[in-house]
Amino acid sequence: MISYSSNENLCSGERRTEKQFASSTGFITQKILADATVIFEWTKDYISQPHPDLGRSGSICPFVPPSLAKDTFYLALQYEIDGSCADTLKQVILQYSDVFLDYPPTDEKNYIYKAIVVAFPNIPDEQSTVLDVVHREVKDAFVRKGMMIGQFHRNCPEPAARNPFFKISTSPIPLVAMRYMSIHDILFLNECGEWFSEYQKRFGWKYEAGKVSEALYRELYYKTKELYSV
Repeated sequence: MISYSSNENLCSGERRTEKQFASSTGFITQKILADATVIFEWTKDYISQPHPDLGRSGSICPFVPPSLAKDTFYLALQYEIDGSCADTLKQVILQYSDVFLDYPPTDEKNYIYKAIVVAFPNIPDEQSTVLDVVHREVKDAFVRKGMMIGQFHRNCPEPAARNPFFKISTSPIPLVAMRYMSIHDILFLNECGEWFSEYQKRFGWKYEAGKVSEALYRELYYKTKELYSV
């Protein structure tokens, strides 16, 4: 777990030091267990399931079931974050991107199944939109690392890629989820030249080699390529 010293005011612009990091003690309280249970039940009962408003077949996030099955789906609970300081929230999330890259599995066969969810149980629902703000601020950094990040909370306005009327990114506890970039992420990386460039570095060869079967992905890829003249 990443934490910070309570006597350091990150919103005032002070820089973090190595001393502001602390590893988890490993202790579990009833509250921690209850919150973790809520999140894992949400991943199994909602994220891993199909939905009639999704606009396609399959689970809401096809990535999650194999990640759970391989036991490479990790959860961190950050109780010290209450949403009152966006800068603190931003720094914690960015630091987890480095944790993600170093954490196992890192082997070529299994690394793609790794996911980390960072939950913030003490961010109240009325303040949970701070995650939307911070998500916009950190997405560039994640994409440059070949990663994707999504925010989830009760009030999240994020629509499904194939149904703009379905608010897909809702969760019982405010959280962010991070994973490696995948071929289907053209759905989320076609609105910015820098994002598309990072996507193209990793997957452009598959399109050019005719290895992408999904027509929607091909359409978006070549339209975006033409738009940004890359």
